[in-house]
Amino acid sequence: MAPLSSDEMLSLLAAERRGLVGILTLMTGDRQDADDLFQEVALEALRIRHTFEPGTRFGAWARAIARLQALRHLRAKGRRRTVALSPEVIEQLAQDWEEEPDDRERALHECVQGLEQEPRRLLALRYSAGLPLSRIAQEAGRSEDALKVHLSRLRKKLQECVEARLKENG
Repeated sequence: MAPLSSDEMLSLLAAERRGLVGILTLMTGDRQDADDLFQEVALEALRIRHTFEPGTRFGAWARAIARLQALRHLRAKGRRRTVALSPEVIEQLAQDWEEEPDDRERALHECVQGLEQEPRRLLALRYSAGLPLSRIAQEAGRSEDALKVHLSRLRKKLQECVEARLKENG
């Protein structure tokens, strides 16, 4: 089976972001470090995406990458894990996060899925992979200013969509 495309990988990572950042926060004891590490996890996942077997559990594969990135980070900083968590505990926490997305998160996911492929790709590159605007603009063949305006409009559109979905459901 062919490896996932970059877009497919970024979409899967976006869906796992909350759980991965949670695990990284538990392992490092620092939310900012966890956010930074998530970007490293995304880049590493893209780099080694050929090792993921479609049809298997993507979340477990991504959590293994996150654990390794967190351990490298802590080793580089000369720190030990802030919280000693076994892989089994990390897996259980991740399953709990996966099973209970909040209403706003669920609405956002539905709204993002309702977008065309190119806007979804741009959002994933910016907010999941954390790529700089200059690199995304270059890839998209746009100026940075045009990309900023486009992303701003997409965020507004998503905000309106989420609010409308929340009103419908509650």
